[in-house]
Amino acid sequence: MRKKNILIAKKNLTGPVRNHISITKNISNGAGFTLIELMVTITIIAVITAAGIVSFSSLVPRRLEAEARKIVSDLCWARDLAVARHQNYVVDFDTTNERYIIYRGSINPVNEVKRQNLEVDLASVTPAPAQLQFNFPSGTTQSKQINLSYQGGTQGVIIFGETGYVKIQ
Repeated sequence: MRKKNILIAKKNLTGPVRNHISITKNISNGAGFTLIELMVTITIIAVITAAGIVSFSSLVPRRLEAEARKIVSDLCWARDLAVARHQNYVVDFDTTNERYIIYRGSINPVNEVKRQNLEVDLASVTPAPAQLQFNFPSGTTQSKQINLSYQGGTQGVIIFGETGYVKIQ
């Protein structure tokens, strides 16, 4: 900090008094930041970081929920196809490659209707085998539970065999 003398001249003062009245004022040279400015900046960065962490931590359940909804949607679609077309539809779950394939009639590459890769781990399909067959004309199938996992989170999909109803657990 440097000091600068500022002379104040008043019209009603005369003589030497007029020239010697001065006020000393501290003037900053403008270099650096004040403590308040730094504190405000750090607080803003902390709030933005906290919001980002909260946002990213909610992605795991959302991703699991989205994949479970995708499976439920495709299983309901396969059931509807079996009822509407009077033909069995088979869903083959591949836990090694994290995907499932829907077939018309039987498991044969020629009969493939849809192949769906999952963005989460297909942990298990119980009871074995990892296949579902929707039967015509009622859309019934075998009771199964599909378990998904992703970064420590889990999500289940249940298939009720008597009705072919599918729901997220």
